[in-house]
Amino acid sequence: MAFWLVKAGRHGDQEQAALEHNVVTIAWNDLPDLSNIKDRETLRELYSKVLPQEKPAAASSRIGQVWNFLKEIKKGDLVALPLKSQSAIALGRIGGEYNYKELAPTIRHTRPVKWLKTIPRSQFDQDLLFSRSIYDSLSIK
Repeated sequence: MAFWLVKAGRHGDQEQAALEHNVVTIAWNDLPDLSNIKDRETLRELYSKVLPQEKPAAASSRIGQVWNFLKEIKKGDLVALPLKSQSAIALGRIGGEYNYKELAPTIRHTRPVKWLKTIPRSQFDQDLLFSRSIYDSLSIK
């Protein structure tokens, strides 16, 4: 089992819809349905075709984040979603595989989640609160 940090948009713009629809999401809505992606190279080719303006280092990092969301997050993994609308973090458990459907204008790429609890930010270490990565994973034994 892993514990993932996910974010709902730079300014929390996807936060409320993610909570209401019981999903976690990624922002790359220019990308089409990724259900048929089988390997990183195919994802890299698609990403480069859709977002050719990306600098190689930034693209590589973002492709890794999309890959993690698509293939590395597993059913049963835990997720933490820092909330911008309140000083809290929503905790949930992944309930299934990647899905592509428009749930809101800014939500297309999703994974189902069961939200378990919302905890005040003061209960978390500073390194978790200020992580710059969109998808960080910690192994839990």
